[in-house]
Amino acid sequence: MPQPKAEDQAAAEKSKKMKEAIEKSRGSTLYNEHQKSNPREKEDDPSARAFDREKDIAGGMKINTTQRKELMQKASDFGSRFSSAKYL
Repeated sequence: MPQPKAEDQAAAEKSKKMKEAIEKSRGSTLYNEHQKSNPREKEDDPSARAFDREKDIAGGMKINTTQRKELMQKASDFGSRFSSAKYL
């Protein structure tokens, strides 16, 4: 019976050595690298700070004049969609 225990120990040592070698060669995970490289997101946690209109609402609404003209052009066509229908 001592032989299976020795085989189990040898297999456990071999797997431990393989895991250590893999960890050395691979390096850090992509998730850990991202967490290290992007600390700004942690600093700007909305639940941890007071309400700021510029950051919370108006930050994503920056459009330039050409985008504004395109939006106005599209909005002007909405009324013409239903102008030709006669219901009565």
